[in-house]
Amino acid sequence: MATLVRRLFKVALFIGLFLLSVRYVHPYPYEWTEAQMRAWLYTSQALGIRDPEDSY
Repeated sequence: MATLVRRLFKVALFIGLFLLSVRYVHPYPYEWTEAQMRAWLYTSQALGIRDPEDSY
């Protein structure tokens, strides 16, 4: 019984994390909005990273 509960929990966790990633992770073919780009540049500058591409 505990094995079944653990397996169902893992499946539910996977589905939940998958849905979150679909909502918040942007694929490359879509252009960023100006607000997203400004936030990305501000964050890299705040962290002291010279090239914003390195902030990944």
